[in-house]
This record gives sequence, structure tokens and C-alpha cells, in this order.
Amino acid sequence: TFVFGADGSFANVMGGATWVETWQGAEADGCGVPVYPHDGAATDFTYAYDADAGTITLNGVGAHLGLSKVYNGGELASTSEAAGIESITYNVIDISEDGNRMTVDIQFQADGGFWTYVLQRGVPDNGDNGGGDNGGETPVETPTDAPAAPTAAQENVLSIFSDAYTDLSGSNFDPDWGQGTDATIETYAGNEVLQYKDLNYQGLEYAESDVSGYNKLHLDYWTADATTINVSLISRGPLENPVALDVVKGSWQSVDINLSEYSTPNLSEVFQLKADGDGTVILDNIYFY
Repeated sequence: TFVFGADGSFANVMGGATWVETWQGAEADGCGVPVYPHDGAATDFTYAYDADAGTITLNGVGAHLGLSKVYNGGELASTSEAAGIESITYNVIDISEDGNRMTVDIQFQADGGFWTYVLQRGVPDNGDNGGGDNGGETPVETPTDAPAAPTAAQENVLSIFSDAYTDLSGSNFDPDWGQGTDATIETYAGNEVLQYKDLNYQGLEYAESDVSGYNKLHLDYWTADATTINVSLISRGPLENPVALDVVKGSWQSVDINLSEYSTPNLSEVFQLKADGDGTVILDNIYFY
């Protein structure tokens, strides 16, 4: 949790375990005990937000957003190097209209290498962390109805995910692609849906299929807070290209994407679908027809 105090104070609240890497002494990258100076023990961190420049600067050895190894112009190779990094400046790319989501990036390579982080406001629990947000779960707003039932005949459809059709068997709706998204199957209004909470990107794997004889990819989506939703088809290679959806919030939207828009993947051997964007996105009735 990254706590920005109204008085200009800043804190990294790491908890008992966080992401640690081999440069910090871990045997392998993964979850582990926080390592000094990125362990949240310091109490004198500060921050400065420059709205005109679009930057946030953190002051104090160990203060960071996102990954602890990244600083302006480089990445740490050992914890001893951190002693020389007394401040880090991040570019503020976007702050959502409701103020609950902030996107920042930081350049670490001279030729343009960037890390980008999307920070989601937590829910205060009135605990003893100084009054800041403590990383509690933000409630997810969800639909109270189901999308309109599909009308295409089963014999004209290749269904990936839908209560209305017989789906391809053996699909993996939450493959491990290193994404931060929480993908789950939920039931709303008596209808099973795919829910992508805190979407950055999320894959869906299904049996390799020849869809070159179909005209469109159909899906229904619902979101309360997304600003961007892209949908990619993927064939072996991988070969893929995204198609951006027009985002409408607060109601089910029925989308039909012409397969001609997918010029990069080989439509005779597609086997994955990817969604990327932001917010929480709920999907249903994913099929080719």
C-alpha cells in the first residue's frame, strides 16, 4: 500500500510479505519478507505532487511506487545501491475522474524503456496506519441483470463462453500469463459471467480452432469504471492485434467485431483471446458466428 498523507508524508506499508527479487537476496523472484530499505520501516518519507509538470516525487531512501528496483534512469542490482537513491520522480499519466485510480510511469532506460503502474485507491478501515488508505478491498459494482439472450442458432456458432450454447471443452479461463488481473467466474442475476477485476490484461485459452469461415466475434460486456477495453485474438506465433471497444458504463453492451479487423492472427488456427484495459470488466456470451 502506498500512503499519501495530507501533510505531505509518504509511507510504503509492506505488510508481512511482499514481492522480493534475487537482487534483494531472495533465492527466486516471488513473495517473501520485505527487505531493507524497501521494507516500509522508515517514517520520514515525503512526497511532492507537481500538477503543472504532471509528476510525483518521493523523498527518502527506499520510498517507491510499484517495483522497488526501479529508479530514474536505471534498475537496482543490489540493496546496497539503494543508499544512493534519495528521491524518485514518477510521471503522472492519468488520474481517473473519481480520483480512485492513478496511472504513473518511470523511465529507466535512456532509449525509452518505461515501467507503468496503475494504483487503485483502497478503502480506509480506521486502523492505526495514520489515517491513510490501508489497501482494503474496494467493493466491485456489479450488474443486477443479465445480457440479452443470443439469437444465433447453435449450428452457426462456435462458442467459447456462454450459458446459451454448448461451449468448446477444455478451455482455461484464467491462464497464468503473469497478469495482475483477478479472473473469476461469477453468477449475477442467475447468469454465469467472466469477471476481470482490476484489469491490466487477461488471457483465455481454448482449443485451437479454424474461425476463418465465420464473420464476427461476439461478446457482451459490463463495466462500472473501465475507460479502455481492448480485445485481441491470438494465433500461433504468437500473432495478435487488439481491437478497441467503445466503452459504455453501467449497462450490458452487445459487441460484434468483424473478423476482418483481426488482420494479424491466422484465423485458421486461433487458440487464445486476450482482454486488456483497466477497471473491472465483466464478459459473457463470447462466441464466433
